[in-house]
Amino acid sequence: MALGDIISSATDAIGLTNVKGKKKAYDNAQSTLQDTLAQSGQTYAQILESIKGTGQNLQNQLGGSSSVSDWINSIKEAGNKDYSVDSSKVSDFDWDKTVSDYLDPNASYMINQATQAAQNTLAGQGGLFSGGAGQQLQAVASDKARELYSDAQEQMNKEKSFDYNKLLDELNIDVGNVNREQNQDTAYTSNLGNIANAYQTSVRDTQEGVTNALLSQLQNDSSIQQALANLGISEASAPTALGSIFGDVLGFASAFIPQKGVKEDA
Repeated sequence: MALGDIISSATDAIGLTNVKGKKKAYDNAQSTLQDTLAQSGQTYAQILESIKGTGQNLQNQLGGSSSVSDWINSIKEAGNKDYSVDSSKVSDFDWDKTVSDYLDPNASYMINQATQAAQNTLAGQGGLFSGGAGQQLQAVASDKARELYSDAQEQMNKEKSFDYNKLLDELNIDVGNVNREQNQDTAYTSNLGNIANAYQTSVRDTQEGVTNALLSQLQNDSSIQQALANLGISEASAPTALGSIFGDVLGFASAFIPQKGVKEDA
């Protein structure tokens, strides 16, 4: 029930307009109060609608209450998501080739050629049939064999290292992609959280705005307080809450309601 209706009911119930000598004054005071309440009520209705409308527009822009649900769902999804990377292709890396696979297919021929060249040199020097010629030729063959083996091993290590590093690069790319995905999910969830918080703040601010406007109507509207004072309601000029106004109305009414068994003055 509106404040004006409460005041009207109270004044009608106690028969205020029937008190001789005061009828006209109270009629005028009551009329003034009703006009004041109507004007003030219209003003505050516009204020309340403005507060509600502004709040609702902002809430709609923020996606309404679904923004909170989206935020919670995003947290759940990120919590259940697997961001791990399969590193077995590196940890289980196995090389199935040997140095023999990289030896020059003409190795025997090249060793023979080196030995033949050494033999020709010894022959030219007249030492082919000396006691150390055989050892020298064997040393030449061994040196050439070690050279060819070393070249093969180096080539094998290069290829092995290349393949391993290639797998390592692929793993690093996978790790980078997963990290980016996780960062994107985190940023997305964080943005949803900001929106959800903004929505909840808007709801709270709208509710507080409506509440404060209603309290202001009762506590700070001097025109209503003055109109109530004109009706003779005690302390009506500075009430602190709606209960104070209603208490004054009821107290005022009890002073004028005829008691049972007591005849009202003519």
